Amino acid sequence: MDGDDIPFEVFNVREDERLHRHMDGMDCNADGAVCMVTSSLSGRDWDGCLWVYAAPFGLEERQESERTCAASTACHHFSTGLSDVVWVGESVIAATCDSGSLAVFQFDTQNSVIEPKSLYPMHHGLALCVAAAAPSGETASRSVLTGGADGRVVRWDLEHGKAVEDVRAHAAPVVQLAPANTHSALVATCSPGDRTLLWDMRSNHTRPCSVLPVSAMGSAAAFSPDDTLIALGNMNGEVSVHDMRALSQTAVNYRHGNGAVDRLTFAPHHPTYLASCGESVLGYVMDVGNNAAVRTVAATSPTQQARDVAWSAAGVLFSCGHDYDLLCARL
Repeated sequence: MDGDDIPFEVFNVREDERLHRHMDGMDCNADGAVCMVTSSLSGRDWDGCLWVYAAPFGLEERQESERTCAASTACHHFSTGLSDVVWVGESVIAATCDSGSLAVFQFDTQNSVIEPKSLYPMHHGLALCVAAAAPSGETASRSVLTGGADGRVVRWDLEHGKAVEDVRAHAAPVVQLAPANTHSALVATCSPGDRTLLWDMRSNHTRPCSVLPVSAMGSAAAFSPDDTLIALGNMNGEVSVHDMRALSQTAVNYRHGNGAVDRLTFAPHHPTYLASCGESVLGYVMDVGNNAAVRTVAATSPTQQARDVAWSAAGVLFSCGHDYDLLCARL
């Protein structure tokens, strides 16, 4: 079922000449602040930047001439490309690096400054994805998971600055992690060259607890806010939604576009709204409760490719990627 091709609001973040062409990852915290990682070729070097917009763009009424993104609150340059980013609590930011490291930053909200805290080398090759783990005991706001080109998944205790779990999950790169929202040990891992697997990080790590039913090479996954559903995307642009109590059965199945599904995420304000993006679709929102498409934004040129979508707590959907400005819509 197709939704209407209606435009999101477009915010011209590229007015800042420091912004790289490739916007590879983004996330929103509970206060509505957006963090974003970008990368590009600078001379002979591939480097990156971490950006924070504390009051992102706003959806208040504006004149058309003012439809530009507010100046970034803070920017931190990096000597290597950055691939993914996540808020850990309200002020800590974790990002994965092309060098294979996990970079951790503290955002000083009063002075609008990004302060580097730690750099943890771990993956052999690129570190490709990062996700905040569900709350668990004393590390409730300081635990993240990373996946890399080496097929490993690493769980980090940021409070103590060390890796506490290291799983050789796949024989091919791990491109996305989907931790459960209420179960701190449960995580789905996606590897298009292998399979999409479900792991219990508390148990023996030599085998996953389940192989998830993806019809083609799995590229994305997401749990619903209450963890009763899991959404799975593949390289063919197909999305399927499954009840966690009956994974072999498909509750909803649809195609969001012709290219790969790069990211899936459920809306915190509307548990049945599932957003996706990918090679040909900058933003697609499906109401999986009613099996009805809500919004679609297709790429307008072959060079446009969405890399990430993120929901704010207020129900604003952001989309970023290669060769286009930030998109934003309130749903």
